[in-house]
Amino acid sequence: CKNGKHRVNSCCCRDDNTNCSGDISTCGHSPRVEVMKPADVEILCGEWEIGATPPEQSGERNNIALQVLEIVRHPKYEEPIAGNDIAIFKVNDAKLKEIKGITT
Repeated sequence: CKNGKHRVNSCCCRDDNTNCSGDISTCGHSPRVEVMKPADVEILCGEWEIGATPPEQSGERNNIALQVLEIVRHPKYEEPIAGNDIAIFKVNDAKLKEIKGITT
């Protein structure tokens, strides 16, 4: 869910009773569902603390962020949230190849 180029809370684009699009401070003036592009996301390998605790405090030391090169959606995908919402994320695995002992 985006307002222009800025990501906003998903409630801004819902079409049920949890919709919050009337809250301009949260959603902006024109929130809308957009299909995810590779530049919108990265794949984080090794992540196990998904809360607000920073890696320095959680003890995570091996997180590797991988750039998404392509998103291959299910051929029958229909937006928004109409089913067949599964995809393959093709990534640049160069960072993984740099790690000693890992083969891809």
